[in-house]
Amino acid sequence: MLSQLTNFASPEVERLLRKIELDETEYDKELRQANREKIVLPVTLSTDDGEVKVSAFSRNLSASGVCVIAPQPFTEGAEFKLELEYGEVSHASVGRCCWNASFGGSYWVSGWELNNHLDFSSIQEMDGRVDWESRAMPRKKVAVPVVVHQKKDKPKLNAFTRNMSGVGVCLVAAEAVEVGSFCLLEIVRCDGERIELVAKCIWGKPFGEYYMCGWEFPRLDRVQSFQRGFWS
Repeated sequence: MLSQLTNFASPEVERLLRKIELDETEYDKELRQANREKIVLPVTLSTDDGEVKVSAFSRNLSASGVCVIAPQPFTEGAEFKLELEYGEVSHASVGRCCWNASFGGSYWVSGWELNNHLDFSSIQEMDGRVDWESRAMPRKKVAVPVVVHQKKDKPKLNAFTRNMSGVGVCLVAAEAVEVGSFCLLEIVRCDGERIELVAKCIWGKPFGEYYMCGWEFPRLDRVQSFQRGFWS
């Protein structure tokens, strides 16, 4: 629980994490259908003819279903091929959309029932191995969209969180970010609020066809203020 986290890089980070914890609690009350585990992975949804292909990510999953956050809505009853990627391994199954709801104004969250059960124990084992880096602070598994604003006219990157703490965040993005660089992370909450935090990329590694990276929030106000000047 976030209440156990006593170390925050700044009051702004603490407020964000408190809000996200409340979002998660309210979400689980409203949409809880079965026992799901919070595992955040890249998910690709595509039609049989390949004409529609959507990059998304899982919010939670079980052996028979997955909750997905995507940049577009899906119609209840629609069938798509869902491919979950975890590093060099992937699992594909046809899924049926059971429900769909707005998330943050420009994203949608949907629940999918899978025709073929996932190898859930293998996914759980992999998920534990992925978080290899040693951390001084515990992290909470969180799945929310993030827009990464880079410097020097570099393009914005769409990413999503795997986990967060009061001092940092782990993201998965489609492209690599320069380790050691400061970026502005625009974090999207389910009610549409977008909170911008400066963060420094401290490590990165390939994650299958994606890129996983760790970020640290600066503690000093002068660092935050100076870095924010690049996006003002």
